[in-house]
Amino acid sequence: MSTASAFRPRRALLCLLAALRLWAQEETWEQLRDRAVRASQEGRFREAEALLQAQLERAQSWEQRDHTARDLAEFYQLQGRPGEAERFWRWAVELREAAGGPDSPEVAGPLLELGRNLLVQARVPDAAGAVERALGLLEKAHGAEALEALPALALLRRSTRPGTTGRPRRCCCCARSGSAKPARVPRPSSWPPN
Repeated sequence: MSTASAFRPRRALLCLLAALRLWAQEETWEQLRDRAVRASQEGRFREAEALLQAQLERAQSWEQRDHTARDLAEFYQLQGRPGEAERFWRWAVELREAAGGPDSPEVAGPLLELGRNLLVQARVPDAAGAVERALGLLEKAHGAEALEALPALALLRRSTRPGTTGRPRRCCCCARSGSAKPARVPRPSSWPPN
């Protein structure tokens, strides 16, 4: 294979992305968002990413920027790119803080997602700070029944129990040991439960 033919697929992809950007300039933010969602659902991830980036450039209002930040964060999270997702979760938090103030309960949603993202990256102290702040905002706004944050808090506490490494625990299906079989997960010393 010649060097020139090795670059053809890359050149074709770049041309396709350039054409998408030109076409996207004529579309509204809502149309771009709908197309990005469809492309992602259909497994056309490069196209979805290009459309999301065009959506970001097209966002004009606070609501559009907020939705776009969360759309990009979710997209990168699902693509297994938590570092890129973190950037957009932080931006979503900043947008909500700018709109309603740092103590607004509207900040709690993106904070919880940021906490989950940081936990995936095994950054437990940072995740704890984000989740605890979100829980505090929800408790302040809604009282002690702020159940929205409890699943994230439970996940955080489960991963930081004494005797653990501070990394989130994986289920037996995810903790592969290199073979086709799931890895053996040791049972707690108090097994079976009473």
